[in-house]
Amino acid sequence: MNNIELTQSTRCCSCLIFALQKSCRKIFHDVVVKNLRLNFVRLCKFKKNNFKGGYVALMAILIISFILLSVIITANFEGFWGLSNFLNRESKEISVNLAESCLDQAIVNIIQGPSWRPLPEGEVLVRGEYFCTIRSLERNSPDVTIETVGEFNKSFTILRAEFNEETFEIVSLEELNN
Repeated sequence: MNNIELTQSTRCCSCLIFALQKSCRKIFHDVVVKNLRLNFVRLCKFKKNNFKGGYVALMAILIISFILLSVIITANFEGFWGLSNFLNRESKEISVNLAESCLDQAIVNIIQGPSWRPLPEGEVLVRGEYFCTIRSLERNSPDVTIETVGEFNKSFTILRAEFNEETFEIVSLEELNN
């Protein structure tokens, strides 16, 4: 009988263990399922909140990109206009030098021949690939008023000078507006 009791007790023990395992599994299953549901709900809320945050982040990135792009484009145009201004300044300096060279040539012509006058339409002087024009000459004894024009790359310089024939000095020199 002891064997039977032992087997019955073992059987009861194993039934008890099985019953405990089954109930534990049910409890464990309930806890796990409950936790999974809670985690899923949290994850869904997290995704919804992240979606809004992602939209804000995307808009922020677009705005920052637009600002950086406009700053870069502005800086490039400043460089371009700076170069353009530099070239305009160079052209103006060349046109001033051309007008002064025509003025010098007119003074030399006056000294060599006191009765010298430029052509009525102006006397064009070629200086290499550049040219200038002695536009007019007016005599008011002893002063002579000379107008010259220097042109280079759409930059014009018009100079008017008062030259004294007796002392061979330039009395006044001014640049006229175009």
